[in-house]
Amino acid sequence: MNRKLSKIIKIAILSALASVVMFFLKFPIFAPPVNFLEVDFSNVFSLLGGFMFGPLTAVAIEFFKILLYMLYNGFASKTFYIGELSNLIYSVAFVLPVTTLYHFKKGKKTVLIGLLCSVLFVCAAAVITGHYIIYPMYVKRFGEFLSFTLAWKFALTYVLGFNAIKYSASAIIVFLLYKRVKFLFKW
Repeated sequence: MNRKLSKIIKIAILSALASVVMFFLKFPIFAPPVNFLEVDFSNVFSLLGGFMFGPLTAVAIEFFKILLYMLYNGFASKTFYIGELSNLIYSVAFVLPVTTLYHFKKGKKTVLIGLLCSVLFVCAAAVITGHYIIYPMYVKRFGEFLSFTLAWKFALTYVLGFNAIKYSASAIIVFLLYKRVKFLFKW
């Protein structure tokens, strides 16, 4: 089979798997009022694709995952796509550091260091973009208003805590699976 066609098929499979996991295997970790923050492990597939083909592939899988997720929902979103946008931003912030490092130097130690960097990077990105981009979009869309202090408190508690838990759990899963599925990288 042609190498390009094989790569496209693998990216499509990983994107579909990521989207299915995002759609069907998610659960909230905080009680109301933030039970809309749901953990899923779809990033595992993006990271595997990134390890196979590089960081841009990981980003592409994240993009296709969100697109497929929106197709499953019939382009109806209870968050008016703000949740999907934040998922895309945070997921890209998660997959880029580790897959970029891995692209230049392969190995279990690189994966471990890269995953740690990725978790820290996504947490920083979540607080900054959550406060300056995502939260203002929710305020504009839903007409809610919180003070600057309350917005920072929300970003530093729920958003940071949620993303630290979600992406740390994904990092642990990937690290544990890395050696067991390494044969797929040559598939």
